[in-house]
Amino acid sequence: MITSIAAAGALLSIALREPTCISVNEVAAHGIPGPRVLEEGDVVNIDVSAELGGYYADTGATIVVGTRSPHKEKLCQSSLRALHQGLQKARAGAKISGIGRAIHNEARKDGFTVIRNLSGTALAANCMRCRTAF
Repeated sequence: MITSIAAAGALLSIALREPTCISVNEVAAHGIPGPRVLEEGDVVNIDVSAELGGYYADTGATIVVGTRSPHKEKLCQSSLRALHQGLQKARAGAKISGIGRAIHNEARKDGFTVIRNLSGTALAANCMRCRTAF
C-alpha cells in the first residue's frame, strides 16, 4: 500500500522545467531534456530526484547508446568500480569525505577524475534548496 507520494525534487529545488535531468556527452550534469536526437556512441546520464518531507534522494544511470568505444567502455567500468568503492565506505558514522576520496582514488586509477563540487548533491535534508539552476 502506498502511504506517501514524493514530489519531483529537481522541480521543487532548483527550478528545472523537468523532473528528470538528461545529460548527453559534454553536459556533465543537470541537463534539461530537449529536442536533441541521440546518436550512436552518445553517453547519456539520466538523473531522477524526489523530495518527501524535506528530505531529498536521487538516483541516476549512465549508458552509452549503441556500441561503446574502448574509451567509453573504460569510463563506464571505471565509474562502476568507483561507485562500489564509495559504497564500501558508506557506513553509519563514516565521514562523507572518505566516501568521496574512495570514489576519486578509484577513478584516478584509470586516468579519470570526478567533477569537484558536483558529487553528493542530495545527501541531507533540504540540501538542494540552497543550490541554483545550472
